[in-house]
Amino acid sequence: MKINALFIIFIFLLPMYSKAQGNWTQKAACPGLSRHSAVAFTIGNKGYLGTGLCYMTAILEDFWEYDPANNTWTQKANFGGGKRFEAVGFSIGNYGYVGTGETNNAAYLFNDFWKYDPSTNTWVQVANFGGVKRKQAVGFAIGGKGYVGTGTNGYYMYGDFWEYNPATDTWQQVANFFPGKRKDIDRAVFVIDSKAYLGTGWDTITHFNDLWEYNSANNAWAQKANLPGVGRRGATGFSLCGYGFLGLGSMDKYDDILNDFWMYDPIANTWSQSDSFPGLKRFDQPSFIINNKAYIGSGLYTYGWGNAQSIKDLWEYSLLPLIANISANTSICIGSTASLFATGGINYLWSTGETTNAINVSPASTTTYSVTVAAFCDSKTLTSEVTVINNSHALFTYEYNPCKDNCVNFTDQSVNALTWEWDFGDGSNNSLKHSCHHYNDSADYNVSLIINKSTNCKDIALLSIPYVSHDTSAFVYIPNAFSPNADGQNDVLKFYRKDNVCVKEFKITIYDRWGEKVFETNNINDVWDGTFNGLPLNDGVYTFFCKVITLIDTYEKKGNISIIR
Repeated sequence: MKINALFIIFIFLLPMYSKAQGNWTQKAACPGLSRHSAVAFTIGNKGYLGTGLCYMTAILEDFWEYDPANNTWTQKANFGGGKRFEAVGFSIGNYGYVGTGETNNAAYLFNDFWKYDPSTNTWVQVANFGGVKRKQAVGFAIGGKGYVGTGTNGYYMYGDFWEYNPATDTWQQVANFFPGKRKDIDRAVFVIDSKAYLGTGWDTITHFNDLWEYNSANNAWAQKANLPGVGRRGATGFSLCGYGFLGLGSMDKYDDILNDFWMYDPIANTWSQSDSFPGLKRFDQPSFIINNKAYIGSGLYTYGWGNAQSIKDLWEYSLLPLIANISANTSICIGSTASLFATGGINYLWSTGETTNAINVSPASTTTYSVTVAAFCDSKTLTSEVTVINNSHALFTYEYNPCKDNCVNFTDQSVNALTWEWDFGDGSNNSLKHSCHHYNDSADYNVSLIINKSTNCKDIALLSIPYVSHDTSAFVYIPNAFSPNADGQNDVLKFYRKDNVCVKEFKITIYDRWGEKVFETNNINDVWDGTFNGLPLNDGVYTFFCKVITLIDTYEKKGNISIIR
């Protein structure tokens, strides 16, 4: 019967992108006044931020350009429409667009729109927004067109949406925001491909945590998975590498300002918690994107009932670089299966066409497999080779030094071995490549090694091991008395060990009571008959000094021996 074995190559799994997707880094603050309810957009490799309200101080019209390459700000021409806040802004091609908003109160709302040209640093008024004057609306751009909708005039809220075509400088109404009238969605929007995703905001009663997709291709709205975080207004959204990010905002109470962030996967329609914003909690702050990095600046920070301050800092959010790994090269027997793993990404594409992070393969010949591991903006292609073995040969050798540790070293010398099963002939076994085995008794042991068991290239090797156990310690037993009276019993002094094979050095010296040496030998097999210079010694107590050395031990002893006749 043919049995396929599964050889799995395990590696430590790297953290997946379930929580920490990137890093926040503080950048140079905008040199202008602190502000909130500003607008921002991106043109080329520069970000632009302007207008807004400096809390309890001034309504602003200044505009600033941020260069991430030098981490510097440069003041540009003031906004052409004058001082205002709670406007909308977006960019189309090489131009920025800003419109709507208010300058003082509900009596001073706007529906004008202005185009900024960075090449000439000038503002030019374009066609007025197609809807009524408003503030706290939401704006974005898709496919060369701008979109503005929702908001309030201070008394009534709106749910209408309008599309701006810069080629004809005209506005036309599109499908209303499906959930209905709402305000303070503000900057909680991100665009991925030809679709915009927006939500949250409030209707003066409820703070929402919903998310809606607007498809500009068919002018339709579709509800998506709710934001797992609490409902909020004044949040911020942006997209990086096909994923949406949304966070910050207010739950309306002065001490309920948020700093959480969430990542949205439009393909899976799922949210996962992202890296919390490390700066002051805030709401009503815009963002802009440059080279797959997001920048959030300004906002309103509150710290207790009635206490608030505008902010001018800037933070950069960048995604973590991709760290991808694949299983190491491996070998299998013909007809067996190998499992290959790739880690570190969100999406995977193998040369086999499979899209999971792990695949099982059973090649007929040696094959190199590749996988493209992708996460966010980055991707890497990795390879792993599976070597196919058609046959194998089991072989092993052994050696041991009985005077060292009585451990028999078994060394595998097999050809094309992938797995090992040892049987040491005494009921013991293991599956290591090489082994050092201790036997309890002297005997001949039949040892077997099976390689590649349960595969098509199994083989076995057998050897008989003649094992003899020896005394590796340096201990020697020396009797404390003997009777050299020629009666055939205990007539000589002997030195006792289990065996003397492992004795490397031996010496015993015996002295009489006056310190004269009466016997000495370096041969552990010698005996003493109680004589000195051929004459028998008198009964009495004699002192000895003995030293024994083996390969692993040293034994020294001092004592007395009595001669009793």
